[in-house]
Amino acid sequence: MSFWEQVALGALCFGRAIREGRRLAVWITWLPMLALQALALLALVGAAHPLASWLMAPLLTRVSGDDALRYPQGFHRLPLLAAQSWFLAGALLGPLCVGAAARAYADAAAGRRARAGAALGEALRRWPSLWLAALPTALVAFGVQAGLGQLADVRLSGPTRALLPFLGGAVQLLGQAACAYPPIVVALERRGPFPALARLPATLGRGFVPAAVVLLVLVPTVLPFDGLAPWALADAGRDLPEISAVLAAARALVQAAGALVASGALAYVYLAALAPGSEDA
Repeated sequence: MSFWEQVALGALCFGRAIREGRRLAVWITWLPMLALQALALLALVGAAHPLASWLMAPLLTRVSGDDALRYPQGFHRLPLLAAQSWFLAGALLGPLCVGAAARAYADAAAGRRARAGAALGEALRRWPSLWLAALPTALVAFGVQAGLGQLADVRLSGPTRALLPFLGGAVQLLGQAACAYPPIVVALERRGPFPALARLPATLGRGFVPAAVVLLVLVPTVLPFDGLAPWALADAGRDLPEISAVLAAARALVQAAGALVASGALAYVYLAALAPGSEDA
C-alpha cells in the first residue's frame, strides 16, 4: 500500500470503530479502566477523610507535599495527580481492556454477536500475555515523561522549553504507533506475548502509518482540557476549586472513549492489512 492508502486505511478503520463502539457490549469492555479511575479520583478528592487518609495521606505527602491534603490546594494539584493515576491505571488495566475491546470489535466485524463478558473473561485469562505485549508502549510513555522530567532542571531557552511538551508528545505518539499491535495479536490470534512481540517489525511497513493516524486523530479530544486547566486553577479555582475534580472526571471519560475507539481501529487495521490471510498480507 502507498502512504496515502495507509492514511485512508487508518481513517476508515477509525470511523468504523466509532460506529461499532456504540454497541453496549463493545464499550463495556473499558468499564474496568473507568471503574479504577473513578476509585482513584474519589480517593484523591477524599484523601483527608478518615476512611481514606490512612492510605492517601502518606502517599500524597510523599508524592506532592503536605499541601495536597489541604483545602483548596489539594484541588489545585488534582489535575496533575489525576493524570498520574490515569497513567498508572493504564499501565495496569489498559492491556486488559485493549484485548477485550479488540475481541469484541473483531466479533462485531465478523457478524458475530459481541459479548462483553466473554471478551473480558478471555482477556482476563490472557492478562499477563497482554501486559507483556503492551510493555514496549508503556516503556515509551514512561521514557518520554522521565526525559521531560529530567529536562525540567536543565537551563533551556524560553522557546525551547515551550516546545518540549509538543516534541515529547510527538515522540510518544510515534513510539506508541510503532508498538501498537502486539496486544492486538495476543487478543485476536490467541498467541503468547513473545511471538506477538516478534511480529512487531513485520507490522511497521503497513501498520505504522494507520496507527499514527488513529492516535493523531485522538489528540484534539484532550486539548480542551489542557486549555481549561489554567482557568480551573485560577479564576474558577478561587471560587470553586472543586471544578478541578469535575474536569478530571470528564477528561477520564474522554480518554477512555478515545482508548476504546483506538483499540477497535487498530484491531480493524490488523484484520484488514496485517493478519495472516488478509488481503494485503
